[in-house]
Amino acid sequence: MSHRSDATADLLEELPDGDALDWTAVRSLLTANAETTRALEAYFVRAQYRDDDSSDLSPAKEHIREAIDRHESIVENLELALAAADERERLDE
Repeated sequence: MSHRSDATADLLEELPDGDALDWTAVRSLLTANAETTRALEAYFVRAQYRDDDSSDLSPAKEHIREAIDRHESIVENLELALAAADERERLDE
C-alpha cells in the first residue's frame, strides 16, 4: 500500500536516475533531522526562560502548536525519503 502523495510521485518521476533518488532520500532525511533539531532547541529555550511564577499556559500551548507544525514538516520529509528509497529499490530490480 502506497502512502505517496501525487506531488511526491510526480517529483520522483522527474528525477533522472538512481543517484538523484539517493540524493533526494538523503536530503529529505537531513531536512527532517534539521527540523527536529530546531523543534528541540525551541522547546529547550522556552523551557529555560519561561516565567516560573506564571500559571498562564498560553505560551506552552502555543509552543505545542508550533511543534506540531514543525513535526508535520518532518513527516513530509521522511515520507519523501521513503518514497525515494522505494523508487530506487524498484529501479534496481
